[in-house]
Amino acid sequence: MALRDQPYLPLYVQDFLTDEKLNECSALAHGIYIKLMCLMHKSDEYGTILLKQKYKQSTKPIENFACKLAKHFPFSKGEIIEGLTELINEKVIEINEDKIWQKRMIRDNEISLIRAEAGKKGGEKTQKFAKAKIKANSEYEYENINIIKYLNNKCNTNYKVNTPKTISLIRSRLKEGFTVEDFKKVIDIKSSQWLKNPEMNKFLRPETLFGNKFESYLNEKLIEKKSRDLTDYEYT
Repeated sequence: MALRDQPYLPLYVQDFLTDEKLNECSALAHGIYIKLMCLMHKSDEYGTILLKQKYKQSTKPIENFACKLAKHFPFSKGEIIEGLTELINEKVIEINEDKIWQKRMIRDNEISLIRAEAGKKGGEKTQKFAKAKIKANSEYEYENINIIKYLNNKCNTNYKVNTPKTISLIRSRLKEGFTVEDFKKVIDIKSSQWLKNPEMNKFLRPETLFGNKFESYLNEKLIEKKSRDLTDYEYT
């Protein structure tokens, strides 16, 4: 939110109390300064007060601004001229023919706008990331479920289909061009080798099966065992 839209005026109390330039000014100038900041806070051009053409009645900008401000301040034109003169001489505010401005307020507004824009971009980026994440999670969802169910049935395991690491491994292999049938073949090959091996059956897991040795496992040869169990195979 822009500073001008805030219902309060950012006032750095310690800075205000210890401002050497402002402390050189009278109580009258202090009062006028506070009123000025309130108007500057609500100005379209934050930190400034613009002078319309109808108020440019003389060649002296301070007098012209005093005529304008007298309509808004509980001070006379003469008091406003006196207070503005002090504030300008002490460089608390600055003035030209068209506007009065306060450097600190302008700088604070610029910082606020930069932060707001960064927050907006960050929000947009977060939204895009969330949408991309949803899309990524739904991509290959059917294949992922199919593969994990096959692994659990074949190896008597209980791996979840929504584990991020497992999803990532399967997605990576599928993007490399491997198919669901390739996954099933790897599961068949390695389960026949490791399932009945107490030292190796712990490796019948997605992290091992679908990792960087996937293609190597896929290319192992199937050798039928001569046994009563026709579904039992040897692979080398």
